[in-house]
Amino acid sequence: LSAAGSIAQKAAVNAGASVELGAGGAVTMDDGVTTTAGTSLRYVAGGVLSIGTLNAANVSLIAGSIVDSGSGDTDVTATTLRLATTGTAAGEGAGTGAAHLQVSVATLSASVAGTGNGGLYLDEVGDI
Repeated sequence: LSAAGSIAQKAAVNAGASVELGAGGAVTMDDGVTTTAGTSLRYVAGGVLSIGTLNAANVSLIAGSIVDSGSGDTDVTATTLRLATTGTAAGEGAGTGAAHLQVSVATLSASVAGTGNGGLYLDEVGDI
């Protein structure tokens, strides 16, 4: 799924293979909404990516900033997780100091461009 503007995900997505979603603006998953893919899942947002629950063997998230949609659930469950944020303003990054992203992954790769209080804020459910 691709959109020039923003995408609001209001319902679950379940795929036997891959899921790819891209937006020129924000991508917002409602709190409690789940996307599950059999092999790989890739979300790309030109603005903020607000995630609910993502499940796949390989997950790639690329956005100006990546935030938790608000739940206490595990945000990403994957064998491999790639996080990349492109926003360079203060406060932009992956997760926030007040709302870490909850992940359960074996391998993590992260590139965070934010400054100031931006950065990489994760809580690992198990061991990386």
